Amino acid sequence: MKITPLLTLALVLAGCSSNDYQVVKPFASSEDIEMVQQQFAEVENLDVSDDGYISYYTWNEEGFRWNTSAIKKMSNEWACNEMIEYLQHGFVIKIGFKGKGGREEHFDLNRCTNNTDETNENKVDG
Repeated sequence: MKITPLLTLALVLAGCSSNDYQVVKPFASSEDIEMVQQQFAEVENLDVSDDGYISYYTWNEEGFRWNTSAIKKMSNEWACNEMIEYLQHGFVIKIGFKGKGGREEHFDLNRCTNNTDETNENKVDG
């Protein structure tokens, strides 16, 4: 499992857009959740909630905007490739980009296996 591609996201900046995709709620077992919480305990900006969300948030610097297409591509690659094992166990991945043009994307197994271009995102300008 590699976190490196996601860290590259912090360097990508500019735009925003919106579509509708409804992810399912997490259904990971409590044993899996506890194991993954321990596994990622030392990873900065990454949190595993008690209800099965794996969340990663990053912030851009003052005066910059996020690059929407780069965010979408890299989020999809990280969630659907690097983190697919977790999606298969019922986790939901939330990736958030805070600041101008920021957004939050959610990934479940269905979104990744169907290779849909739709996103479940929310603008986050703060």
